[in-house]
Amino acid sequence: KVDISADIVCGTREVNQAMQRAESAVRKQLAVYNDNAGTRFGEPVGESDVIAAICSAEGVLSVKHLNISTEMAGCSRDRYGRLVIPPNAIAYCGDVYFNVAEP
Repeated sequence: KVDISADIVCGTREVNQAMQRAESAVRKQLAVYNDNAGTRFGEPVGESDVIAAICSAEGVLSVKHLNISTEMAGCSRDRYGRLVIPPNAIAYCGDVYFNVAEP
């Protein structure tokens, strides 16, 4: 289970809708066996991939701060900031928290 929290900058007055679209994009990216878009065994979770998913949501301009966390033993960070998981594990989306940041 991978939890995501981020401070995002929205370019719309419909902030709640933009945050819902961003959460949906993150959940789709971290879905198990979601055709070609989902996660696979041993695949690391990269910050740039999560940021790209969040920013793909209509109304989201940027991500100011991102935290990717897990409580699973055996996970670590590589030199690129990716969350490395064991080869026999699959990352899936847990809790998602967004805060609206000032541009």
